[in-house]
Amino acid sequence: MNSLESWIRSTVTSQAIGSAFIGDLRNDQISLLEVRDVFEQFYWWRLRFHQWFGHSIALAADLGDLPTARAVSALARHVDVEIAENHAASFREFVVGLGGKCAPLRRSPLPDSYLQSYFDRYGKTEGQLGFWRSVAGMAAREELASYRNVVLGSYLSRRGLDAPQWVSSHVELEGDHSLSFVVIINEAVVSEQIKAEEVFDAAAKEVSMHIEFLDSLLAEVRDLRTSKMT
Repeated sequence: MNSLESWIRSTVTSQAIGSAFIGDLRNDQISLLEVRDVFEQFYWWRLRFHQWFGHSIALAADLGDLPTARAVSALARHVDVEIAENHAASFREFVVGLGGKCAPLRRSPLPDSYLQSYFDRYGKTEGQLGFWRSVAGMAAREELASYRNVVLGSYLSRRGLDAPQWVSSHVELEGDHSLSFVVIINEAVVSEQIKAEEVFDAAAKEVSMHIEFLDSLLAEVRDLRTSKMT
């Protein structure tokens, strides 16, 4: 395991410890109803997160060097797999299996804000470094997604429920995506396009932003339930 890969994994693990959503899943402090409600709203981001990959590709200055070309290819391949394997449908099946809907009457503003935040974080002013920072951020978020689904799968198993396809398949798949990005980033480091330390903070930020998104969705769900009871 190389230094960037191990750093991302340790960052995911350390930040996940402080997550209300992941922690409550791990400690059985969250109801299936709350899990359902969180992922009903999560769906509105997930349905559009291909836009992040497109934005990252657009940040690449050109395809004149092999690491950049390979990174662009990996980003495009992720979207291709998403569509070819119809992951949106498997996610909908997961939510419906929990008794939810992917078109709930209430639509939270949080998915829109989270979606927009990526474009705000990675503008075109950083040049090629901005591209590599966005790729590192993507690698870290993919690793966190794998970690999240491991915890989620264990939570469902303790309730006698089989892990749905979206949960189980995205453990290994997201980990593989993360590793593929890391390998290419290391190629850019070796070719002296970037220094590894120049992308560490972007990777850490992407982990914290995804955790904040999940935790905010959970807080919103609980606040709404509390207000209905009073």
